Amino acid sequence: MSQSSIEWTESTWNPVTGCTKISVGCLNCYAERMALRLQAMGQANYVNGFELTCHEHVVELPLKRFFRLSGRAPIFCGLRNFSPRFL
Repeated sequence: MSQSSIEWTESTWNPVTGCTKISVGCLNCYAERMALRLQAMGQANYVNGFELTCHEHVVELPLKRFFRLSGRAPIFCGLRNFSPRFL
């Protein structure tokens, strides 16, 4: 999880990167361009480029953070900003 400057969330969490193109609307996908840019920058979670990839090392991070912050209200975490919401 990463701290975020997005006004409606405290952090972002991307346990899955990439996607499978399913329609003509995917031809100009901004998320694919961003993933390839992050891959070129050497970002570890984007070594597979835009290939659908689950990052098991981050799956439990929200729970670990919540329990570490005991006594605090639950955090609000933005999920998968670079993908459709209908996964």
